[in-house]
Amino acid sequence: MKIIGQSKKYVTGFQYLVLRFPLTISLLLVMTIDSLTTQGFLFGNQTVQLTLGITALLSAIAELLYERFYNQNKTKRIILNGIGVIFGLLYYLYLHFSTDLNSNWPIYSIPGIRSMILFFTLAIVFIWIPSLKSTLTFEESFLAVFKAFFISLFFSVVLCLGIMFTFILFEMLIAPAGDNWYTYSSVLVFNFFWPVFFLYLIPDYKENKSSSYVFETPKLLSHLVSWILVPVMVLYSAIILLYIMTNLGGDFFNDSLLEPLLLSYAISGWILLILSAGIDRPIVKGFKRFFPILLLLVIVFQMIASTIQIGEVGMTHGRYLILLFGLASIICGVFYILKRQKLELLPLVATIAGMIALVPPIDALSLSVSNQVSRLESALERNNMLENDEVVKQDSVPKEDQEEILSSANYLIEINALDRVSFIPDDFQNSSYSNVYTLFGFDPDDNHYGYGMNPSWITVSDWNQGKTIIPLEDYNQLIPLYLSSDMRRLEVSLNSNQETYLLEIGKELLIKIENESEEVMDEMDFSYLLDQWDIGEQEELSLAEATFEEVGETFKAKIILRELSQYENGEYYSDVYLLIGTTE
Repeated sequence: MKIIGQSKKYVTGFQYLVLRFPLTISLLLVMTIDSLTTQGFLFGNQTVQLTLGITALLSAIAELLYERFYNQNKTKRIILNGIGVIFGLLYYLYLHFSTDLNSNWPIYSIPGIRSMILFFTLAIVFIWIPSLKSTLTFEESFLAVFKAFFISLFFSVVLCLGIMFTFILFEMLIAPAGDNWYTYSSVLVFNFFWPVFFLYLIPDYKENKSSSYVFETPKLLSHLVSWILVPVMVLYSAIILLYIMTNLGGDFFNDSLLEPLLLSYAISGWILLILSAGIDRPIVKGFKRFFPILLLLVIVFQMIASTIQIGEVGMTHGRYLILLFGLASIICGVFYILKRQKLELLPLVATIAGMIALVPPIDALSLSVSNQVSRLESALERNNMLENDEVVKQDSVPKEDQEEILSSANYLIEINALDRVSFIPDDFQNSSYSNVYTLFGFDPDDNHYGYGMNPSWITVSDWNQGKTIIPLEDYNQLIPLYLSSDMRRLEVSLNSNQETYLLEIGKELLIKIENESEEVMDEMDFSYLLDQWDIGEQEELSLAEATFEEVGETFKAKIILRELSQYENGEYYSDVYLLIGTTE
């Protein structure tokens, strides 16, 4: 009886959900059916899928506006949903004509990036609406959505894994289930079940129906914030502050690591401030009092670093968004400090920032593309490479100008914006990065970005011909390894004569073998291996030619190359077999 009663409760809850978000559920169903028919996991026909997803979110926002301000006014409800559908149709037309009528255009492009910004802005509005002119705060609304998101995601992942293991077991014991079951089940779970269950967990914001516990911080989250996230963020803050204080001189602001490091820190800090709003433990109170001051300091450094980078490599949509985020964070941070930890200004500023980044002519993409096109055109004109709106190839351009030309052109290729450049040939629009050198007449062997376009490439004919027998001879251990100039130190445990040893390999290919007392037993230097070939050399070796051996006092080692690539800046990447034996 309990099972029947519980089932009736869930059926009633789903019926109420459909009545609460009828258009949203319908659009999600259509989006799922479209994905199933095109066998696309998340994006089949990308224009249709994105339009349905954005329109579904707009209709959900319309329903929240109706519940918050126009409850029981059915006409206003229809009007709000109609406005959402109209905006969805306009968005479809924008995608349809800005992607050259191609249904499978690259997501990382101007319409794709604008769609990401639009989704972020609408998500902020979705969270913000219930707190407008309400006793409910933005922090409480954020917490309700935060819990609904992760609970629904957890259930969806578990459900998907359950379906996957069920099909695997069926195929193992009964019969093959076909090739498309994973795609179909993933689409059903993540395109339909996940967003529907998420909406099911969104509380009814009508004041007479709201349950206060929905907006309270769960004990688990409270303990996680208080005893894990806050201490980690404090430690993270100390490390960043120490990094800033010890590296202010020299090329500190030119460090490419600085921008993403400080941006991730600022975003994590704001989320943690929102989650900790309802927690009154002393450690959290101290965090909320002092952290915003440090956050403002870090954001200022982040904006300075971004500004310097813009001066060097031009404006990109990423740096535009970083500067906009920094400005919004400064406004909200000052308000938070002066208004005694109030966050009601945060969604307003975030929404305005999203609209600024989205709407031409001052949006992120318009300004970035215009800046990069202007930068590219100036560099070409400076080197007499433009004539009658056509590119004139030159092979004697200074390296700095080559880097400027290539970086701007590659950025425009990256976001599929070459059609905005009048002097780029039409037949080049869908070209690749490597063809940029041909377009401008540059030598592809020049090392413009540190790597060089023509590294040495050493392969072994025996592996290419499928001959994989490795002669062990008097070696007793064979270890497959991937070696590169990026590794600091590779450690491998060895056993020899019932004793355990530690083998260390540095990026210079110096091998050390230590006993359990950390005493160095042997050293073998293979650094000469990297000097065997000139940069740019392409060679196929025999197994004997690819074998290098060193003998120490107690141990001996042999390296057998599988392949090796080396660059002008000293970087290398190699697959090898390492054989270890004793000299006794």
